[in-house]
Amino acid sequence: MELGKFKKVVEEYSKFYVVIGDDEIIHNVLDKCSINDDELSALAKYLANEFERTSNEGDMELNEIIEQLQYGVNFIFEAKEKGFQVYFKSKYIEQIM
Repeated sequence: MELGKFKKVVEEYSKFYVVIGDDEIIHNVLDKCSINDDELSALAKYLANEFERTSNEGDMELNEIIEQLQYGVNFIFEAKEKGFQVYFKSKYIEQIM
C-alpha cells in the first residue's frame, strides 16, 4: 500500500471546491494519481482511517473532503456490484455511450 499515493489523492481533490462530491472529478483525480482498480480497497481503508483521524482532530474542512472521496470510492464499488453506468469517461465504471 502506497500511503503517499493515497495522500496525493486527497491533496488533488482538495484543489476543487465542490459542495457535494462530484463523481467525475473524483474519477479524474484517481486516474491522475494512477490509482488502479486493485488499489481501490486499500484507498477506501486509508480514507476511513483519515476520516476518523480528522474527526478526532477537529479538522472539519479536510474531514468533509475525505468524506466526499469516500462516497465516490464507495460508489465505484456499488456500481461494479450492481452494474451501474455513468455518463462520463471513467476507467473505473462502464460508461453509457
